[in-house]
Amino acid sequence: MIELKIEPDGHGRSKCRCGIEGNLKTLTLNTIEAVHAIYRAMAEDGGPPQSLELFKLAVAQAVGNPRSPVWDLSDDPISVLEGKEGQP
Repeated sequence: MIELKIEPDGHGRSKCRCGIEGNLKTLTLNTIEAVHAIYRAMAEDGGPPQSLELFKLAVAQAVGNPRSPVWDLSDDPISVLEGKEGQP
């Protein structure tokens, strides 16, 4: 299970509250399901095909690039993790 709440934090950053529960397989599947749900919601919202394609490419590039900020564990990430579910 993955539970996220993401809010803007100014200057292109976000605050992210993240709760996780489950093993590697469950969390991987939930992550893929979340990306799919966002993509589908964009399409159902009437997102133009060009925007959908750009979203698909941007996500694929960010996740596929080992140097992407997605994988940055330093103190200067793209999102500020406020805490895991059930923790302050």
